[in-house]
Amino acid sequence: MVDAIARNPRSGKPQRISVIIEVKDCWNQKLLTAMKDQLVDRYLSESDCRHGFYLVAWFLCDTWDDEDYRKGDTPRWSLQQAREHFQGQAAELSQDGVLIRSFVLDTELR
Repeated sequence: MVDAIARNPRSGKPQRISVIIEVKDCWNQKLLTAMKDQLVDRYLSESDCRHGFYLVAWFLCDTWDDEDYRKGDTPRWSLQQAREHFQGQAAELSQDGVLIRSFVLDTELR
């Protein structure tokens, strides 16, 4: 959980803003389910925080050694396909006052 202080745009008064950030690498076994199971159903439901951020480190690239098990555990999506998938999942899970955003970070080996 990250807490910060920001000025309320309407009143100008300081207010606390909070977000829970869940970070996964692209080969994580729970990559496709953790946004719901961990971030929404566990962390957000067990706190007063209503904002979540799902950050995925996307390493998939041609220079990654094919013998590395992590490459084999990564979905065979392009970076854009991964971004679209997780943005769609975040949109579906944003309901009942909960707001989820996702970001797929290009961590391709060069």
